[in-house]
Amino acid sequence: MFDLETLRRAVDERRPAGALDAIAHAEAVAADLTALGERLVGWYVERARHAGHSWAEIGEHAGISRQAAQQRFTPRATTLTVADLLGAGTLDRYTARARQALARAQDHARRWCEPAIGPEHLALGILDDAASLAVRAVAHAGTSPSRLRRDLERRRPAGDEAPGPGPLPVGADGRRCLTQALREALRLGHNYIGTEHLLLGCAAVVDLGLEPAGLRTAVTTLLDEFLRSRE
Repeated sequence: MFDLETLRRAVDERRPAGALDAIAHAEAVAADLTALGERLVGWYVERARHAGHSWAEIGEHAGISRQAAQQRFTPRATTLTVADLLGAGTLDRYTARARQALARAQDHARRWCEPAIGPEHLALGILDDAASLAVRAVAHAGTSPSRLRRDLERRRPAGDEAPGPGPLPVGADGRRCLTQALREALRLGHNYIGTEHLLLGCAAVVDLGLEPAGLRTAVTTLLDEFLRSRE
């Protein structure tokens, strides 16, 4: 557990210029603790959801309604990093390629000086792997992957303030992409989540210039061709 002495040392390590400057550093340490606490609670909620507990069950245990539980805990889920989601079991169904795409998405978010991973960063992370089924499906559906990348890069915001050190969280829209990716996998009858499902999830959340139905058909066609080639 943290105690006052530990926290005082954390402030002193920031080398405040004097007693007044130390107050500002103490406030910064306190803010970091608050953010870490939100992330801690979010991780355990994420783990409970992965274990199959409904929002109604979580709310009942907390003495609140299902809706209140969602409103209270969902924002905390958007403080979780890719590593947090891996640890909570959320990404258990993800293929190695899909997990690598998530890692690259963080690199793109940081390159864009964004504080969280969003749909465009996820899409760019997928496009980095030209051999993936997702990228092949984009081309099969009649869209140039390189043109798609250029279109996405044009969305980069003008800001240039880099986020702080450490892993970035998957933001609210990014989490919606992950949720939709699961739905896409279930819709196609797959027991795993690959780059193709992740890209379909992104296309369902934001306009990437991809038509989801056409992309879905391309994925199915390519998978059928692959299975026939193994017969």
